[in-house]
Amino acid sequence: MTKLKLFFCTILFAMFFQSASYADDLEDAFDASGCRNDMSANCSGVCTRNGDGAILLNSDGGPTDADSGKIRDNCNETPDFYRLTFFKAGLCKLNPISAGRATNPVDQCYQMLNTPTGRQLTLQNTAAGVITDKPLIADPMRFEPGEYRYAYAVISNALQIKHTETYSAAVEGYAASGDRSSGVACWTNTNVTTYNNDTQTIRGLDSVNFGDDGNAGIGNTCGALADAAPQFGTELIENMHDNHDSGGVGGINSQWRAWDSTSFQSFNDGSFSDLSMAKLLQSDNFTTATGLANAYRIFYVVQFSEPLVITEDTTQFEMSFNLSGSVSVDFASDGSSDGQLIAVKNGADPFQVIFTAR
Repeated sequence: MTKLKLFFCTILFAMFFQSASYADDLEDAFDASGCRNDMSANCSGVCTRNGDGAILLNSDGGPTDADSGKIRDNCNETPDFYRLTFFKAGLCKLNPISAGRATNPVDQCYQMLNTPTGRQLTLQNTAAGVITDKPLIADPMRFEPGEYRYAYAVISNALQIKHTETYSAAVEGYAASGDRSSGVACWTNTNVTTYNNDTQTIRGLDSVNFGDDGNAGIGNTCGALADAAPQFGTELIENMHDNHDSGGVGGINSQWRAWDSTSFQSFNDGSFSDLSMAKLLQSDNFTTATGLANAYRIFYVVQFSEPLVITEDTTQFEMSFNLSGSVSVDFASDGSSDGQLIAVKNGADPFQVIFTAR
Protein backbone atom coordinates (compact mmCIF):
# COMPACT_ATOMS: atom_id res chain seq x y z
CA MET A 1 0.00 0.00 0.00
CA THR A 2 1.04 3.57 -0.31
CA LYS A 3 2.81 4.91 2.76
CA LEU A 4 3.18 8.67 2.80
CA LYS A 5 6.37 10.04 4.30
CA LEU A 6 5.54 13.22 6.14
CA PHE A 7 7.78 16.20 6.75
CA PHE A 8 7.16 18.83 9.38
CA CYS A 9 9.14 21.34 11.37
CA THR A 10 8.98 22.68 14.89
CA ILE A 11 8.80 26.44 14.77
CA LEU A 12 11.05 28.13 17.26
CA PHE A 13 10.58 31.73 18.28
CA ALA A 14 13.40 33.37 20.24
CA MET A 15 13.33 36.75 21.92
CA PHE A 16 15.38 38.07 24.78
CA PHE A 17 16.93 34.63 25.26
CA GLN A 18 13.51 33.02 25.84
CA SER A 19 11.94 30.51 23.45
CA ALA A 20 8.69 28.60 23.03
CA SER A 21 7.99 25.59 20.79
CA TYR A 22 4.65 24.38 19.55
CA ALA A 23 3.93 20.69 19.11
CA ASP A 24 1.92 19.19 16.29
CA ASP A 25 -0.58 17.04 18.21
CA LEU A 26 -1.89 15.24 15.13
CA GLU A 27 1.61 14.39 13.91
CA ASP A 28 2.48 13.14 17.40
CA ALA A 29 -0.64 10.96 17.39
CA PHE A 30 0.33 9.45 14.01
CA ASP A 31 3.78 8.61 15.39
CA ALA A 32 2.44 7.19 18.65
CA SER A 33 -0.03 4.87 16.92
CA GLY A 34 2.69 2.60 15.53
CA CYS A 35 0.92 2.45 12.15
CA ARG A 36 3.51 4.35 10.10
CA ASN A 37 5.11 1.21 8.63
CA ASP A 38 2.84 -1.50 10.02
CA MET A 39 0.85 -3.47 7.44
CA SER A 40 -0.97 -5.66 9.96
CA ALA A 41 -4.76 -5.85 10.32
CA ASN A 42 -4.56 -3.16 13.03
CA CYS A 43 -3.16 -0.65 10.57
CA SER A 44 -4.64 -1.55 7.18
CA GLY A 45 -8.08 -1.88 5.69
CA VAL A 46 -11.00 0.51 5.91
CA CYS A 47 -11.30 3.36 8.37
CA THR A 48 -14.05 3.98 10.93
CA ARG A 49 -17.18 5.68 9.58
CA ASN A 50 -20.07 7.38 11.34
CA GLY A 51 -23.77 6.72 10.84
CA ASP A 52 -23.84 8.95 7.76
CA GLY A 53 -21.08 6.94 6.08
CA ALA A 54 -18.44 9.66 6.52
CA ILE A 55 -14.89 8.82 7.69
CA LEU A 56 -14.93 9.59 11.42
CA LEU A 57 -12.12 11.83 12.71
CA ASN A 58 -11.16 11.31 16.35
CA SER A 59 -10.27 13.88 19.01
CA ASP A 60 -6.77 14.29 17.53
CA GLY A 61 -8.29 15.11 14.15
CA GLY A 62 -7.28 11.94 12.29
CA PRO A 63 -9.04 8.81 10.95
CA THR A 64 -8.90 5.51 12.82
CA ASP A 65 -8.79 1.85 11.86
CA ALA A 66 -12.28 0.30 11.74
CA ASP A 67 -11.11 -2.80 13.62
CA SER A 68 -8.47 -1.64 16.10
CA GLY A 69 -9.45 2.01 16.55
CA LYS A 70 -5.79 3.07 16.10
CA ILE A 71 -5.21 6.43 14.43
CA ARG A 72 -3.84 6.12 10.89
CA ASP A 73 -2.45 8.36 8.18
CA ASN A 74 -4.27 6.51 5.40
CA CYS A 75 -7.51 4.62 4.72
CA ASN A 76 -7.75 1.65 2.32
CA GLU A 77 -11.08 2.11 0.56
CA THR A 78 -12.86 1.08 -2.63
CA PRO A 79 -12.43 3.78 -5.31
CA ASP A 80 -15.41 5.12 -7.23
CA PHE A 81 -13.52 4.75 -10.54
CA TYR A 82 -10.21 3.08 -11.40
CA ARG A 83 -8.77 3.55 -14.91
CA LEU A 84 -6.11 1.28 -16.45
CA THR A 85 -4.38 1.12 -19.81
CA PHE A 86 -3.62 -2.44 -20.96
CA PHE A 87 -0.97 -3.34 -23.53
CA LYS A 88 -0.82 -7.14 -23.13
CA ALA A 89 -2.75 -9.87 -21.34
CA GLY A 90 -2.60 -13.65 -21.39
CA LEU A 91 -2.78 -17.02 -19.67
CA CYS A 92 0.24 -19.28 -19.09
CA LYS A 93 0.79 -22.93 -18.28
CA LEU A 94 4.24 -22.19 -16.84
CA ASN A 95 5.50 -19.32 -14.72
CA PRO A 96 6.09 -16.41 -17.14
CA ILE A 97 8.67 -14.85 -14.79
CA SER A 98 12.07 -16.40 -15.42
CA ALA A 99 14.48 -17.35 -12.67
CA GLY A 100 16.69 -14.48 -13.78
CA ARG A 101 13.70 -12.13 -13.72
CA ALA A 102 14.77 -10.58 -16.99
CA THR A 103 12.14 -11.80 -19.43
CA ASN A 104 8.42 -11.57 -20.07
CA PRO A 105 6.07 -14.33 -21.24
CA VAL A 106 7.20 -16.19 -24.33
CA ASP A 107 6.63 -19.92 -23.76
CA GLN A 108 3.51 -21.86 -22.82
CA CYS A 109 1.35 -18.73 -22.85
CA TYR A 110 -1.83 -17.82 -24.70
CA GLN A 111 -1.86 -14.12 -25.54
CA MET A 112 -5.35 -12.65 -25.32
CA LEU A 113 -4.37 -9.04 -25.93
CA ASN A 114 -1.41 -7.35 -27.61
CA THR A 115 -1.90 -3.71 -28.56
CA PRO A 116 1.22 -1.50 -28.73
CA THR A 117 -0.82 1.70 -28.38
CA GLY A 118 -2.73 0.47 -25.33
CA ARG A 119 -6.40 -0.13 -24.57
CA GLN A 120 -7.97 1.95 -21.81
CA LEU A 121 -10.42 0.32 -19.40
CA THR A 122 -12.41 2.18 -16.73
CA LEU A 123 -13.67 0.19 -13.74
CA GLN A 124 -16.59 1.68 -11.80
CA ASN A 125 -17.67 0.62 -8.33
CA THR A 126 -21.48 0.36 -8.16
CA ALA A 127 -24.01 -1.07 -5.73
CA ALA A 128 -24.24 -4.11 -8.00
CA GLY A 129 -20.45 -4.58 -8.11
CA VAL A 130 -17.62 -3.47 -10.37
CA ILE A 131 -18.57 -2.79 -13.97
CA THR A 132 -16.42 -1.83 -16.98
CA ASP A 133 -17.06 0.78 -19.65
CA LYS A 134 -16.19 -1.72 -22.42
CA PRO A 135 -14.94 -5.29 -22.83
CA LEU A 136 -11.18 -5.50 -22.44
CA ILE A 137 -10.93 -8.22 -25.10
CA ALA A 138 -13.37 -8.08 -27.97
CA ASP A 139 -11.79 -10.64 -30.30
CA PRO A 140 -12.79 -14.33 -30.21
CA MET A 141 -10.44 -16.39 -28.03
CA ARG A 142 -9.09 -19.77 -29.08
CA PHE A 143 -7.42 -21.41 -26.13
CA GLU A 144 -5.34 -24.53 -26.40
CA PRO A 145 -6.88 -27.10 -24.01
CA GLY A 146 -4.94 -27.60 -20.82
CA GLU A 147 -4.31 -26.33 -17.30
CA TYR A 148 -3.33 -22.68 -17.04
CA ARG A 149 -1.68 -21.85 -13.71
CA TYR A 150 -0.75 -18.20 -14.34
CA ALA A 151 -2.16 -15.05 -15.89
CA TYR A 152 -0.37 -11.83 -16.76
CA ALA A 153 -1.02 -8.28 -17.88
CA VAL A 154 1.23 -5.45 -19.03
CA ILE A 155 -0.35 -2.13 -18.05
CA SER A 156 0.70 1.50 -17.90
CA ASN A 157 2.26 2.47 -14.56
CA ALA A 158 0.21 5.69 -14.69
CA LEU A 159 -2.86 4.50 -12.76
CA GLN A 160 -5.86 6.82 -12.58
CA ILE A 161 -8.45 7.14 -9.82
CA LYS A 162 -11.58 9.28 -9.56
CA HIS A 163 -12.95 9.29 -6.02
CA THR A 164 -14.89 11.35 -3.45
CA GLU A 165 -14.74 10.94 0.33
CA THR A 166 -16.75 12.61 3.10
CA TYR A 167 -15.55 13.30 6.65
CA SER A 168 -17.07 14.05 10.04
CA ALA A 169 -15.16 17.36 10.20
CA ALA A 170 -13.46 19.70 7.75
CA VAL A 171 -10.31 18.48 5.97
CA GLU A 172 -7.82 20.55 3.93
CA GLY A 173 -6.95 20.01 0.27
CA TYR A 174 -5.59 21.63 -2.87
CA ALA A 175 -6.55 25.10 -4.10
CA ALA A 176 -5.35 26.71 -7.32
CA SER A 177 -4.78 29.98 -5.45
CA GLY A 178 -1.93 28.42 -3.50
CA ASP A 179 -3.94 28.48 -0.29
CA ARG A 180 -5.75 25.37 0.94
CA SER A 181 -9.32 24.38 0.18
CA SER A 182 -11.33 23.05 3.12
CA GLY A 183 -14.55 21.14 3.74
CA VAL A 184 -16.18 17.90 4.86
CA ALA A 185 -15.89 16.41 1.36
CA CYS A 186 -12.68 15.87 -0.64
CA TRP A 187 -12.45 14.72 -4.24
CA THR A 188 -9.71 13.88 -6.72
CA ASN A 189 -8.28 16.53 -9.01
CA THR A 190 -5.98 16.13 -12.02
CA ASN A 191 -2.68 16.48 -10.13
CA VAL A 192 -0.07 13.76 -10.58
CA THR A 193 1.41 12.00 -7.55
CA THR A 194 3.88 9.13 -7.18
CA TYR A 195 3.94 5.90 -5.18
CA ASN A 196 7.11 6.81 -3.30
CA ASN A 197 6.55 10.57 -3.36
CA ASP A 198 9.46 11.23 -5.72
CA THR A 199 9.55 14.84 -6.89
CA GLN A 200 12.12 14.50 -9.65
CA THR A 201 11.30 15.14 -13.29
CA ILE A 202 9.51 11.98 -14.45
CA ARG A 203 7.93 11.65 -17.90
CA GLY A 204 8.66 15.34 -18.50
CA LEU A 205 6.63 16.39 -15.45
CA ASP A 206 8.32 18.79 -13.06
CA SER A 207 7.79 18.20 -9.34
CA VAL A 208 5.15 15.57 -9.93
CA ASN A 209 4.33 15.28 -6.25
CA PHE A 210 3.53 18.06 -3.75
CA GLY A 211 6.24 20.71 -3.81
CA ASP A 212 7.91 22.91 -1.22
CA ASP A 213 4.83 25.07 -0.90
CA GLY A 214 2.94 22.03 0.43
CA ASN A 215 0.06 22.58 -1.96
CA ALA A 216 1.07 22.22 -5.61
CA GLY A 217 0.73 18.46 -5.89
CA ILE A 218 -2.03 17.71 -3.38
CA GLY A 219 -4.32 15.22 -5.11
CA ASN A 220 -7.59 16.22 -3.43
CA THR A 221 -9.72 19.36 -3.49
CA CYS A 222 -11.99 19.84 -0.47
CA GLY A 223 -15.25 21.70 0.10
CA ALA A 224 -18.97 21.07 0.45
CA LEU A 225 -20.26 17.76 -0.88
CA ALA A 226 -22.66 19.63 -3.16
CA ASP A 227 -19.65 21.24 -4.85
CA ALA A 228 -17.77 17.97 -5.44
CA ALA A 229 -16.45 17.71 -9.00
CA PRO A 230 -14.10 14.72 -9.01
CA GLN A 231 -11.71 14.23 -11.91
CA PHE A 232 -9.23 11.47 -12.71
CA GLY A 233 -6.00 11.96 -10.78
CA THR A 234 -2.87 10.03 -11.75
CA GLU A 235 -0.59 7.99 -9.49
CA LEU A 236 2.74 6.98 -11.05
CA ILE A 237 4.12 3.69 -9.75
CA GLU A 238 7.68 4.80 -10.37
CA ASN A 239 9.56 2.64 -7.86
CA MET A 240 8.72 -0.77 -6.40
CA HIS A 241 10.90 -0.12 -3.35
CA ASP A 242 8.45 0.67 -0.55
CA ASN A 243 10.88 2.46 1.77
CA HIS A 244 13.38 4.33 -0.39
CA ASP A 245 15.53 7.23 0.71
CA SER A 246 13.75 10.38 -0.42
CA GLY A 247 16.53 12.68 0.72
CA GLY A 248 17.81 13.60 -2.72
CA VAL A 249 18.30 12.63 -6.32
CA GLY A 250 21.14 10.22 -5.59
CA GLY A 251 19.35 8.77 -2.60
CA ILE A 252 16.20 8.01 -4.58
CA ASN A 253 17.94 6.00 -7.27
CA SER A 254 20.18 4.25 -4.75
CA GLN A 255 17.01 2.75 -3.26
CA TRP A 256 15.26 2.07 -6.57
CA ARG A 257 14.18 -1.38 -7.71
CA ALA A 258 11.97 -2.83 -10.42
CA TRP A 259 10.50 -5.68 -8.35
CA ASP A 260 7.84 -5.47 -5.66
CA SER A 261 8.93 -8.77 -4.09
CA THR A 262 11.08 -11.83 -4.70
CA SER A 263 8.15 -14.24 -4.65
CA PHE A 264 4.41 -14.41 -5.25
CA GLN A 265 2.46 -12.92 -2.36
CA SER A 266 -1.04 -12.02 -1.26
CA PHE A 267 -2.47 -8.54 -1.76
CA ASN A 268 -5.84 -6.99 -0.80
CA ASP A 269 -5.56 -8.09 2.86
CA GLY A 270 -5.30 -11.78 1.98
CA SER A 271 -9.01 -12.15 1.20
CA PHE A 272 -8.20 -13.93 -2.09
CA SER A 273 -6.22 -17.14 -2.40
CA ASP A 274 -4.52 -16.24 -5.70
CA LEU A 275 -1.04 -14.74 -5.36
CA SER A 276 0.67 -12.09 -7.46
CA MET A 277 3.86 -10.18 -8.11
CA ALA A 278 4.91 -7.32 -10.36
CA LYS A 279 7.84 -5.52 -11.92
CA LEU A 280 8.38 -2.30 -13.84
CA LEU A 281 9.05 -2.38 -17.58
CA GLN A 282 10.23 0.10 -20.18
CA SER A 283 7.94 1.47 -22.89
CA ASP A 284 8.70 -1.44 -25.25
CA ASN A 285 6.39 -3.57 -23.01
CA PHE A 286 9.19 -6.10 -22.55
CA THR A 287 12.48 -4.83 -21.14
CA THR A 288 12.84 -4.50 -17.37
CA ALA A 289 13.08 -0.86 -16.28
CA THR A 290 16.39 0.32 -14.86
CA GLY A 291 15.28 3.49 -13.05
CA LEU A 292 12.72 6.25 -12.67
CA ALA A 293 13.31 7.73 -16.10
CA ASN A 294 12.39 4.63 -18.15
CA ALA A 295 9.72 3.00 -15.94
CA TYR A 296 6.53 3.12 -18.04
CA ARG A 297 4.76 -0.21 -17.54
CA ILE A 298 3.82 -2.71 -14.84
CA PHE A 299 4.19 -6.41 -15.64
CA TYR A 300 1.57 -7.98 -13.32
CA VAL A 301 1.49 -11.77 -12.88
CA VAL A 302 -1.11 -13.84 -11.01
CA GLN A 303 -0.47 -17.34 -9.70
CA PHE A 304 -3.78 -19.22 -9.40
CA SER A 305 -4.45 -21.20 -6.23
CA GLU A 306 -6.17 -23.73 -8.50
CA PRO A 307 -5.40 -24.08 -12.22
CA LEU A 308 -7.83 -22.71 -14.77
CA VAL A 309 -8.84 -25.73 -16.81
CA ILE A 310 -9.69 -25.25 -20.50
CA THR A 311 -11.24 -28.19 -22.36
CA GLU A 312 -12.79 -28.64 -25.78
CA ASP A 313 -16.16 -28.20 -24.06
CA THR A 314 -15.30 -24.80 -22.56
CA THR A 315 -17.68 -22.21 -23.97
CA GLN A 316 -17.25 -19.21 -21.63
CA PHE A 317 -14.27 -17.29 -20.34
CA GLU A 318 -14.61 -14.26 -18.07
CA MET A 319 -12.32 -11.68 -16.50
CA SER A 320 -13.76 -9.73 -13.58
CA PHE A 321 -12.20 -7.23 -11.20
CA ASN A 322 -12.26 -6.63 -7.46
CA LEU A 323 -11.41 -3.11 -6.23
CA SER A 324 -11.76 -3.65 -2.48
CA GLY A 325 -9.05 -1.59 -0.77
CA SER A 326 -7.64 -0.44 -4.12
CA VAL A 327 -7.30 3.22 -3.16
CA SER A 328 -5.19 4.39 -0.24
CA VAL A 329 -6.53 7.79 0.80
CA ASP A 330 -3.40 9.35 2.32
CA PHE A 331 -3.26 12.10 4.93
CA ALA A 332 -0.81 14.49 6.56
CA SER A 333 -0.89 17.12 9.27
CA ASP A 334 -0.55 20.74 8.23
CA GLY A 335 2.06 21.23 10.96
CA SER A 336 0.01 23.61 13.08
CA SER A 337 -0.38 23.17 16.83
CA ASP A 338 -3.94 21.91 16.43
CA GLY A 339 -2.90 19.56 13.61
CA GLN A 340 -5.37 20.17 10.78
CA LEU A 341 -5.75 17.08 8.58
CA ILE A 342 -4.75 17.32 4.88
CA ALA A 343 -6.13 14.82 2.33
CA VAL A 344 -2.87 14.64 0.39
CA LYS A 345 -3.43 12.05 -2.32
CA ASN A 346 -5.14 8.86 -3.49
CA GLY A 347 -2.60 6.07 -3.82
CA ALA A 348 -3.39 3.37 -6.38
CA ASP A 349 -3.19 0.04 -4.55
CA PRO A 350 -3.34 -3.42 -6.19
CA PHE A 351 -6.58 -4.62 -7.74
CA GLN A 352 -7.71 -8.24 -8.07
CA VAL A 353 -8.38 -9.90 -11.43
CA ILE A 354 -10.62 -12.97 -11.30
CA PHE A 355 -10.53 -15.48 -14.18
CA THR A 356 -13.39 -17.94 -14.76
CA ALA A 357 -13.85 -20.64 -17.43
CA ARG A 358 -16.99 -22.71 -17.97
